[in-house]
Amino acid sequence: MEDESAAVARRLKKAERGAIALVPVPPEVDTRVAVLRLAKALAQIGAERVAIVDAGARWPVGPEDPTEDAIFTRRSVEGIPVLAPRVPGAAAMAALKRLLESRVRPFRHLLVDLSGLEAQGEHLAAAALSDGVVLVAEAGRTREAELEAVRRELLPAQLVGVVLVG
Repeated sequence: MEDESAAVARRLKKAERGAIALVPVPPEVDTRVAVLRLAKALAQIGAERVAIVDAGARWPVGPEDPTEDAIFTRRSVEGIPVLAPRVPGAAAMAALKRLLESRVRPFRHLLVDLSGLEAQGEHLAAAALSDGVVLVAEAGRTREAELEAVRRELLPAQLVGVVLVG
């Protein structure tokens, strides 16, 4: 059976979706494994310039890669660039909004990890800025009703897929 990350990666590349929000359902689900698998799957199928955006500041802190960006730090996790806002709270959301609304993005695919944000409302506000949404659910824990409730909050064309972790 094919890894769901590979199938979602192919759909993202084919649909030419650039910024993809990964929304945890429920909010406390840790999406990092799914985000990294999806980033690697995109890289393996030849998607150019893939990066992860750590919106909730949950990724391990490591040495920064040299960058002149005053808004985001940049480091690598398993060869994939990870960007994180240098500022906390509302200022971080404003920085994320500027990045996602920009016509000139430094990467073709931005996988925006929304785990670690405070509430589902923040997830949905950030997801609204993206080109698509992948819901990340925990196998054996997340209920179908929870996924359906979040899906109803999205625009019909936004949902790209669901990835299970755990």
